[in-house]
Amino acid sequence: MQKTETDIKRLMQERLPQAPKSEWFTRKVMNRLPEKRRQTYSWIEYISYAIALIIYIGAWIPLLDGIRTSDTVTINDLISAVTLAGIGLSMTLGFMLPQIRRWIRYL
Repeated sequence: MQKTETDIKRLMQERLPQAPKSEWFTRKVMNRLPEKRRQTYSWIEYISYAIALIIYIGAWIPLLDGIRTSDTVTINDLISAVTLAGIGLSMTLGFMLPQIRRWIRYL
């Protein structure tokens, strides 16, 4: 196996032409690349998610405290819990979906 790899490497060096040296090549390539996207609003996005998470946790506290103090679970408690679970799921998907898309794009 090792002999085959060295043979192929030697054969490519002998038969293939080398690229001409150009001091302008790097500059030309760099000038044609798209500009980097600026992430100016990413901190606003993360602060918004943090505020939403605090509000979300704040919504669960009275619900769970009301269930604990009354020792009964009503239909309204179940509806509130399902609604809050749906909101939590949508918040999680909203936060994670852009990152998942980036992961899939790189695959």
